Amino acid sequence: MARRSTICTVFGAALALFALGLPQPAAAGPWVQEPGEAYLKLSGGYFAANGVYDLEGNLDEDPRYEYSHWDVRLYSDIGIVPHLSFGFSVPFRQARNQVDRTEYIKTGPGNLDLFVKSGASFGKCAAAGRAGVKVPLYSEGVGSNPNDGPVSSGSTGRERYMPVLGDGSVDLSLLASFGCSLHPFPGWFDVAVGPQFRLDGFGDGLEYAGSFGAYVWPERLALKARVGGIQNLASSPSMPTKSYVQVSGGAIIDIVDRVALEATAAWIPWGEFVTRGWSASLGVSYSGPLWSNPFEGE
Repeated sequence: MARRSTICTVFGAALALFALGLPQPAAAGPWVQEPGEAYLKLSGGYFAANGVYDLEGNLDEDPRYEYSHWDVRLYSDIGIVPHLSFGFSVPFRQARNQVDRTEYIKTGPGNLDLFVKSGASFGKCAAAGRAGVKVPLYSEGVGSNPNDGPVSSGSTGRERYMPVLGDGSVDLSLLASFGCSLHPFPGWFDVAVGPQFRLDGFGDGLEYAGSFGAYVWPERLALKARVGGIQNLASSPSMPTKSYVQVSGGAIIDIVDRVALEATAAWIPWGEFVTRGWSASLGVSYSGPLWSNPFEGE
């Protein structure tokens, strides 16, 4: 147990940043935007770690460092042609590790997520397929040896504890989703599952999520809950690879027509090679037309 605690301390700076790459649910789930329609969201978020899970899932609740970050994220999902939408998500963040009284801070863009989604609605329900790619917009990721720091040099001091902005992997993902409106009850649910193919020696995984939401104040306030995560499927990848479960809850407050405030809080109750911690975000979203639908009436 002492050895595992030491390992957690040594590469804790690398582990902390894996929390930054947790996938966020697509706002519309399996419902695809109509041509010219869009969902746009600008949000700010905060994450604070209070423990580290090692490669075996053992928790160190008192690592040597303290990790946190702030970020600003832009998300979009825009209908292009019937049954097909395109979107992206990109954060800009400031990450911080504090070791004793010394702070190590790095600021910059994180991972750019690009995706296309295709699907159809039938009655109260909808189904869709989503193909995505994640591309790092930074130069430094984690090293192949979990005993090393985030730049894999094995050095001590500044390089070992300087936070990275992500693990540096290029990921390809395929996600199938299904959801239904619960009308006349003012709620909805959706589920999603699919493989995640990771390059650069990281282990492939299975991504999954399930969510439920309901309006508690008609056309004004909705509450939502979600459980999701990624399970590493590789038994011995050459790069240390994360697994985790994340639970979250939030609210959607409709301010004016098509504009809403969205708040979310999340927690990581279990993981492997990932930090345990909580996060919170607050954003403004717009759902509506950007241009007229050229296919309307066809």
